[in-house]
Formats: sequence, structure tokens, C-alpha cells
Amino acid sequence: MKRILDWRGAEIEVAASGTGVLAVANVWENLIRTGVAPWPPPELLQELYQSRQVRAFQGEHLTVATSRHGFYSDLQSLHSEDAITWSVFGPIVYAAPDERLAFVQELLALIEIDSPP
Repeated sequence: MKRILDWRGAEIEVAASGTGVLAVANVWENLIRTGVAPWPPPELLQELYQSRQVRAFQGEHLTVATSRHGFYSDLQSLHSEDAITWSVFGPIVYAAPDERLAFVQELLALIEIDSPP
């Protein structure tokens, strides 16, 4: 089966859908979790449900996609908007106020918007 490097540089197992979309075997490997406690947080647990998109996987790819949790969740897809949004903003929500402020200031500077004083 195919393996790729995750956000930490660790090798992880993935499955490929019939159209070539990759999905991690372990949903938690698709989400940045630096500094978030408890893990997993409630906002991710509510998104962890069996997806109808499992039909996109066949054979050993289906086995990999469902092996870790007993079902396939949309959060496993590398194209998951929820997983991407969490990975950008989720850890910031759980960060200390000064870290959140620094993140917002850097984001505003990046998109060339003046931050309030």
C-alpha cells in the first residue's frame, strides 16, 4: 500500500480512491494537533462519522481506508475542507491569548491589511 509523509514528516499509510484522492488510514494523522488538549476535541469528534464516500474506495484501498476505525470518515481525505480548516485554525483556538494575537497579526500582515493598534 502507498505511504506518504505527514505534517510532522512521519511516514503514514494512505488509500487512494478510484479518482486518485488520497485518504489517510488513521484520521488523526490528517489533523494538526500541536498543543491541543484534550485530544481529540469535541468539534472534531462531532465530525467523525461514517461517510457515504467510502464507495469511492475499492479492494485493498477500501481495506486501508476502513482498517483503523472500522469505517471511513470524510476527515480522512487529504481534500477534506473540515480537516484543512481545523489544521489551520483549530490549534489557534486552543492557544494562549498572546499566541492567538500573534497569529492574527501575522495573518493580517500576510494579506496586507493593517492591524488595529
